[in-house]
Amino acid sequence: MAPTDLGLALPLRDYIGFPRTLGLVQEAEQLGYRSVWTAEVNGADAITTLAAYAGVTSRVQLGTAVIAIQTRTPTMTAMSFGSVHNLSSGRAIIGLGVGSKVIAERWNGVPYPPPITAMHETVTIIRQVLSGKRTSFEGKYYRSKGFALGLS
Repeated sequence: MAPTDLGLALPLRDYIGFPRTLGLVQEAEQLGYRSVWTAEVNGADAITTLAAYAGVTSRVQLGTAVIAIQTRTPTMTAMSFGSVHNLSSGRAIIGLGVGSKVIAERWNGVPYPPPITAMHETVTIIRQVLSGKRTSFEGKYYRSKGFALGLS
């Protein structure tokens, strides 16, 4: 399997350090990897990390693996992802997950709704925001009315 068929998951822990991680991202791009991925749990947030990766690369795709939907509103998730996608000239890939009760309720102080419904509502709003049109969605757990993303 050629490196171009592979993605590289990069940890961001204190023992590796952020400067070393940026070097690994650059090396992965130089070796021809298709994508680099960063997760988000209790360290650096994935969106900011991808923005940093975008600043030191020009070809490799940049993915989140995985952002829990309860850590941001769907509109804010779309805004943040749209910003990284724009900064990276269209190289960003978003990975979303339903998280857990611990992440939602204990860490972020928000309810943990039924995962399938919550994911459907989140993705619906994110798609509306990223379409550039004004949002118009009223779900059981999430809603967005009249928001239009101002990225070009």
